[in-house]
Amino acid sequence: LALTLQRSGALHVDTLYVQAWFGWFLHRSSRRDEAWSLLLAADQALTQASFPPFTDNTVKANLLYALVAEGRFDEAEPLLDMMIVRFQKIADGKNWLLVNFLRQQALQRLGQGRVAQAELSLAEAWRRHDELTPEQRRSATDALALTAARFAVARGDADGALRALARLQQRGADEAATPWPDALAARALQAQVLLLQQRDGPARAA
Repeated sequence: LALTLQRSGALHVDTLYVQAWFGWFLHRSSRRDEAWSLLLAADQALTQASFPPFTDNTVKANLLYALVAEGRFDEAEPLLDMMIVRFQKIADGKNWLLVNFLRQQALQRLGQGRVAQAELSLAEAWRRHDELTPEQRRSATDALALTAARFAVARGDADGALRALARLQQRGADEAATPWPDALAARALQAQVLLLQQRDGPARAA
């Protein structure tokens, strides 16, 4: 970020790209004050010059991820609606980012207590996902499967949660040996499924 600021200045596509992704990285690392400083500055910069759609989408997407992650669902709603409309127009909606934003919308609606609408968003995300090529799905499958499993656990559907977790992509031996975040999330969800099945001992072990 320091290098691109020095070389290109604050109002440059490279700077905003790095700033947006670095902001989201900091947010995921629990450095939220620093994260919001970068994310909001990048969003403000969009109003000060003309940028290509890719830059605008990158900044808005990372801002959106942070809002949903913090449970700021009302603030996220208009931004989510906008992004879904945008990506419905790209490749006739056959792109993994549309799947991702529909998944985020499901979480946002669930957070607002709009359960039936959240389920509709999740179902639409799966429908769009299944229209993609296997290569296109790689970026969307795991997050969508984990979200579907969370929904199933929330409604007490152990079998539905297991079916969702079964859709997680298989990892090679090297990757499987590393505790990557999605694998840990899946293990936690498996523990919740075991609790739903009243298998307390295996749940504690998981």
